Amino acid sequence: MKHSDGAARDDDTRDADDDNAIVTLAKLVYLLGRAEADEATRPHGVTVTQYGILRRLAARPGMSGVDLARSMSVSPQALMELVVGLEKQGLIVRYTDDRHRRVRRSRLTTEGLKVVESCRPSVEAVEDELLAAFAPAERQQLRALLRRFVQTAGARQDKRPAFSDRPPTDSAP
Repeated sequence: MKHSDGAARDDDTRDADDDNAIVTLAKLVYLLGRAEADEATRPHGVTVTQYGILRRLAARPGMSGVDLARSMSVSPQALMELVVGLEKQGLIVRYTDDRHRRVRRSRLTTEGLKVVESCRPSVEAVEDELLAAFAPAERQQLRALLRRFVQTAGARQDKRPAFSDRPPTDSAP
């Protein structure tokens, strides 16, 4: 099969109905994994997306809203609603950067750190259950392949206009 780069590849296994397309499979993995992880974080009072924000702030306290949005691949506007909600719950504190007065940074509160620590084992258990069919070497290989996919897609994304400059598109793959 010829691809956009002109190269022929014998490894193409997509069928006519596109059920094996990598993007379709990646979306299914995301949706199914997210639903399972949401079940794991809900008893701790947060969604999996909120947990993702808290986890990033635990790793990098003081992230700006823009950096946090970029790390989660969402627009700053979409992130802001989540951040305000976490602040109202008392899980994060936002403050103005000393050098750049227009930049708002966030850090976890003690309660926010407790939520991260209480969610982590539940989320890790979900991942372990979802990956139970894979041998340890297969898990490592899957992570490596997914990282490479994300790097490639990220590089393509960097060449595109910012979220606000893009025309609306259908989000389904």
